Amino acid sequence: MKICFILGQNESLGIEYLSSFLKQNGQKVDLLFDPCLFNDSITSIPWLAQKFSRESFILSEIKKIQPDLIGFQVFTDTLPWNMHLAEYIKKHYPLIKIVFGGIHPTSVPEEMLQHECVDFVIRGEGEHALLELMQTLSQQKNPENIKNLSYRDNNRIIHHTPLRPLISNLDTLPFPDKELFYTKALPTKGYKIMTSRGCPFNCSYCYNHVVKELYGFPKNFVRRRSVKNVIDELVIAKNRWRTNKIFFDDDIFISDKEWLEEFVAEYIEKITLPNFCFVHPVYINEKTINLLKKMNTQLVEIGIQTIDPEYRKKIYQRHYSQEQLKKALHLIYQSKIPCIADNIIDYETITEEEALRITQFYLNEKICKVYLFNLRIFPHTQIAHLLNRKKELPVPKEEQNYFSIVKAKRLKNIQKIFIMILFGKIFPKRFTPYLLKTRLYRFFPLLNYHFLLELFYAIEISLRRKALFNRETSSKYIRYILKKIFRRF
Repeated sequence: MKICFILGQNESLGIEYLSSFLKQNGQKVDLLFDPCLFNDSITSIPWLAQKFSRESFILSEIKKIQPDLIGFQVFTDTLPWNMHLAEYIKKHYPLIKIVFGGIHPTSVPEEMLQHECVDFVIRGEGEHALLELMQTLSQQKNPENIKNLSYRDNNRIIHHTPLRPLISNLDTLPFPDKELFYTKALPTKGYKIMTSRGCPFNCSYCYNHVVKELYGFPKNFVRRRSVKNVIDELVIAKNRWRTNKIFFDDDIFISDKEWLEEFVAEYIEKITLPNFCFVHPVYINEKTINLLKKMNTQLVEIGIQTIDPEYRKKIYQRHYSQEQLKKALHLIYQSKIPCIADNIIDYETITEEEALRITQFYLNEKICKVYLFNLRIFPHTQIAHLLNRKKELPVPKEEQNYFSIVKAKRLKNIQKIFIMILFGKIFPKRFTPYLLKTRLYRFFPLLNYHFLLELFYAIEISLRRKALFNRETSSKYIRYILKKIFRRF
């Protein structure tokens, strides 16, 4: 039995784990990759996206590969792309079964199965369910005994099988199949790894709460691999893949201090490579920061989400004080580890005064990069009830990106205010506060915040002549455009 995964934009650890698990159990796996040029989280230009579309390439490759099953990992933000491609494939190859997995189908399996192009949905962790599905399909049996599965029967009735327990011992899983990605998609600039699954918190806007609720709030929701297991994988990464940096993609890498102490001791001895990780204000203290410095951490990303402590607690369900946040940022700055901050903006309610306060906060803090995310109400998350808003499904194309052009004057001015966060990094210290105070920003053109953010960051890297970390695959446009041009000669 052969499955072909279709992946867009960036590397997926989820697909790599599925691939290695399936191969370990005798199944054949392939991958088709679409960088989604001009149709991703960096920029959206429809006519260029159409120009660099890989739909016809994917269709021709499916004919060569001849898979029995096609798999998509689906997020709410990628749903339109996934669904469009699934319908396109089903139209040309109606006999190939299509399975959706990931957090969005897990949240709304019934809605996914309303689409004729989707044959199966895997809910929750997918390793065992996908293997059993492939085995069942090869034997032409009924899939009713496969746990974690949703499907339609011949009478178009949707069935949901029970969930199996979470995988408690992550060491039992084979290492992710990096070769699948490295040979089929964009060359990575660093080695992406997860040492754990799950998050200890219940932020109202996050899917983690949805998954916890689905599994009945299990005590073992956060599971961590053993230090030896992680180090063994990193040794392979260092020796086989010649990687020069490590991306720890855990929700919160530093949540278990005892594990972290043991890990850092091994990491210093056997790996030593520069690394990136996600942190949380609650877990930042002198000891944690010293451990990160010892293990050569060169960039951390911290979720601030809002600078309003009351809103943060009541609406976002993030329970830490302003003092804790300030102390965490101060300790990170003192450590000289560059810091990225995440901030959610609710454009339905934000005022210019709030935008000015947010901008002034980030101008005062020593943060190298600030991501401003548009508040999205994902299916079944708590925030939909707290704000009394409907879930966003399906996702309109024009709402996928924070920087979508909006006509309202208020929102245009707010976006111009946020551009001042970037200008504060390049203009003299007093110049940006002057623009804010005099409201001269109103006369600036409406610019793309995230595009400028990546541009400024790339310039900063060039000036420092140091390969700092970047979460985005910033050079993919140049490489794929050149490839496409040269193929014509």
